[in-house]
Amino acid sequence: MVTVMGEPFQQAFPGEPAAVEAACTWMGAILRSLQFDQVDLALRVTRELMTAAVRHTPLSERVHLRVIASETSVVIEACDPDVPVGGGRADGSWAVVSRAVVEFGARKIAGQGHVAWVLLPLRRAPHDRS
Repeated sequence: MVTVMGEPFQQAFPGEPAAVEAACTWMGAILRSLQFDQVDLALRVTRELMTAAVRHTPLSERVHLRVIASETSVVIEACDPDVPVGGGRADGSWAVVSRAVVEFGARKIAGQGHVAWVLLPLRRAPHDRS
């Protein structure tokens, strides 16, 4: 059984490209507070999830980003309304990221949109013992 450490962290971002960097800033602060040692990987995952979500989110709607931390893992989820609005195609960087994570997936939720998620192992950064 996975024990969740407190409530999930959640934030909504506008359906615009600038939201990708805002989400990464928000995510970095959370991961550092959890003493997560794979911040670079998690930020790359966040960037990929948000970039894809923004392509399916009209400007009038929002992308919802959620982080669920347990004693052994961190799950990052991005939920979008699943309305294709942006051009562009995946550039292959998701394939590289997907090889570095434990598990990932996506699902549609009737009437709510699309959720993509990634599971990363939670390894805490070593404390400075100087």
